[in-house]
Amino acid sequence: MVVNLDRKKRTASYAGIGNISMFFGNQDQMKWRTGNSGILGYRQIHIREMSFPWEDGDVLILHTDGLRKEGMKHLLHHNRSPSELAKVICEHQYSGQDDALVLVCSVHAQRAVKVEEETIRA
Repeated sequence: MVVNLDRKKRTASYAGIGNISMFFGNQDQMKWRTGNSGILGYRQIHIREMSFPWEDGDVLILHTDGLRKEGMKHLLHHNRSPSELAKVICEHQYSGQDDALVLVCSVHAQRAVKVEEETIRA
């Protein structure tokens, strides 16, 4: 999945293929997005680019299918840093079935984006 954050327009554009999911938003409202399902190189896939607005302080979470989506939103209702949130997501959402990767960043128009990741290898 590729995500582009436009700070001037405050929009996020994304496109992707495979088993990557994305949550985006804040404690009040989270949106779940996915790319196109499929495997690169297996057959031709049409990739769609989509976009949506964001606000200062929103959190972007990208994760592989080794982490469960169900129940992830409740982990966001605490003020955690991106690194704390990445660790908590891996601890609580790991399926035990596959490798897992989560990338968490906090989005701000005027500051550098802080990105943290956690990896679990099966």
